[in-house]
Amino acid sequence: GEGEGEGEGEGEGEGEGVTNLDVIDVVMNRGALGIEVPGGVRDGDVLFFAIRTQADVPPTPPPAAFALVLADEQMDGISASLFVYVKTNASTSDGGLRLGAVSGSNFSDRIVVVLRPDRGATRATARGYVRSIAAGNPDPVTVLASTTASPTVLFGYNRTTGVGNEFTVAQPRFNNTFSPASDVGRWGITTYNSSPQNHTLDIPDRGTSYNVVLGFFLEVR
Repeated sequence: GEGEGEGEGEGEGEGEGVTNLDVIDVVMNRGALGIEVPGGVRDGDVLFFAIRTQADVPPTPPPAAFALVLADEQMDGISASLFVYVKTNASTSDGGLRLGAVSGSNFSDRIVVVLRPDRGATRATARGYVRSIAAGNPDPVTVLASTTASPTVLFGYNRTTGVGNEFTVAQPRFNNTFSPASDVGRWGITTYNSSPQNHTLDIPDRGTSYNVVLGFFLEVR
């Protein structure tokens, strides 16, 4: 159900008090074979991995050493689920690691984000999860991130069963949006190293069997 599985990923880093967080690299794909962590990962980076699967089956095998911080299984009215994993103390050897393979013809959307903190992170927490799903026009959602401390990364995602994946409303606008094709989900990302803001997201009715828009934020400490 909505908001289920929100939680924390604990790392083994020794530092505390992360004050700055940068997005270093983003890769995204769809299909059954998984996705590779990009090269250039440094010791101490934070790896974010999210996958929208068909049905309620998580990726198998689960990513080693990644903590499940958010799970929305069997989204209401559609046969799809969202799983979000974080590794707070990555190493250079994680570059090229393949994540999120699924069985059969489960054509899942995946994204990997490499985040670089200014010191070792020990905790990552997913909060503020909201979503809206409809066969017609979904209601807008607002991610309430303004009351959290920084650094915080705000994520938005939308998907339909047809073509088209632009956010008609993203207020404030995302720093960056990512999608490999117009018939694949689109992610939006904004990093706040001070004064996080609430974000309102919306998409139109694209005349398909379902339309979903969702958002949440990731605190990194």
